Amino acid sequence: MGIQLATGGQITASGLFFAAASGAFLGAVGALAAPLGGSLAESIGFKASSIVAKVISNSLVFGAAIDVGLASGQRDPVKLALSGGLAIVGGESGDALAGELGAETTGMTSLQQSGRFAPRIAAFLRVSPNAGGVVAGDIAGGILGGFLDYLYKLAEPGLP
Repeated sequence: MGIQLATGGQITASGLFFAAASGAFLGAVGALAAPLGGSLAESIGFKASSIVAKVISNSLVFGAAIDVGLASGQRDPVKLALSGGLAIVGGESGDALAGELGAETTGMTSLQQSGRFAPRIAAFLRVSPNAGGVVAGDIAGGILGGFLDYLYKLAEPGLP
């Protein structure tokens, strides 16, 4: 939506709904991708924190971004692959940036661990250090993802 405003584009109710729905979908997939990737990696004999788990997690994010592209009417495989790649780069960069800024998180690496994590994002308006790191990573990922999307939209007319 910010890109639409910055470039003088029109904002419609359906466009706003699609942006919110696709953001919610990608956020849900992103939240489950790491523990699901870790669980799948464990099921085939690898550690939940291994590079195999990371590849599986990023594949889920890649697929979700392609699904959003398909839902928006995009059919060009190059552009779909680019949006999937940008989703991975945005998420990984946001996580790395949050870590560089001191917002370290110790997240779940498998679904089996979920029972040991209490659902406490904030208690008495005070965010726990781990939840703060997750929020910082989400904010950084969103900002970087939006910037990458903006660059993509600028380059899109010249893409094959």
